[in-house]
Amino acid sequence: MKYRLELGLAGPDLTAILEALVTQGLPRKGEPIRLTVDASPKKPAADWLARGLKCKVEFMARWDDAWISMDRDRVVKISMDDCEFDPAALLKMIETLPVTLVSAGSIHDEWEDGSLGEKYLAPGFGDLHWSHGPFCAFKEAGHERLVSRRWLEYGPWKLLRGNADVSVVQFHELGADAKTALQQARPGHERMGISPAGGFIQQPFPYRYGLKGRYLPALRKLDFVVNGRPVPELEMLEAAASRHDQILGAQKPIESVAYTFVVEEEARDHLHELWLHGLECWAIIEGKEARLDEDYHPDASPPGWVKQGAF
Repeated sequence: MKYRLELGLAGPDLTAILEALVTQGLPRKGEPIRLTVDASPKKPAADWLARGLKCKVEFMARWDDAWISMDRDRVVKISMDDCEFDPAALLKMIETLPVTLVSAGSIHDEWEDGSLGEKYLAPGFGDLHWSHGPFCAFKEAGHERLVSRRWLEYGPWKLLRGNADVSVVQFHELGADAKTALQQARPGHERMGISPAGGFIQQPFPYRYGLKGRYLPALRKLDFVVNGRPVPELEMLEAAASRHDQILGAQKPIESVAYTFVVEEEARDHLHELWLHGLECWAIIEGKEARLDEDYHPDASPPGWVKQGAF
């Protein structure tokens, strides 16, 4: 089956990503029919890529049914009509590219045109990436943008792993109709996108809680004591981001973040989400601090369409 394939690709060297794509004949072989560099139309020629790479802000090259663009500081994007692909083929392609994050736009126009009774605007990675569609991917250092790698194993999606430390997250069956695909994808989009329940650390991170914990220098740990209040998932995301961003500076490195609950029952209520976020969970039990997350090993529970082995 053929689809419209829209990819956003990011990494430390966007020029290298562009050159790798063009070397593979993506999005199309040959010269484009239109070229725009920093909002100025240029006459396409054999040296179109070299001219595009000289842009100060952005450039775009178009063919009849495809285009490729680069925002100088953020992302490379491609769009190709009538593509034959599946997650396994995408995984193999990503293995060859110098990327860290990959987004993919929706293959269902009905999600946004209102024909399903609503206009669905999916969350995503930000930074001009496509809003989430059928899948996204992480490679090597890209995994550091997650609160923890556990997030991959326990989400409402299908996870495919490849060589070169690649993880492809599939949000819905490719062959599903638009309504079914949206039902399958919506929970995963929220958990993998920029949202209060998400596990993706956007940059720069918009800190809201002003978390104030005790810093334990010998352990390089930031610890928050909790007594009689719920800890929302957004706060856990912010705590994980504080470790990623090292918000206390070089003089106070953060290797771990912990939540210590005065009431054991409250600790156990939060244990699963803290564990998923890569945060330590402690409780005061019989007057002593006891760590609960080290011996916590939950079973993953993928959604029904994944259990059925659907692609």
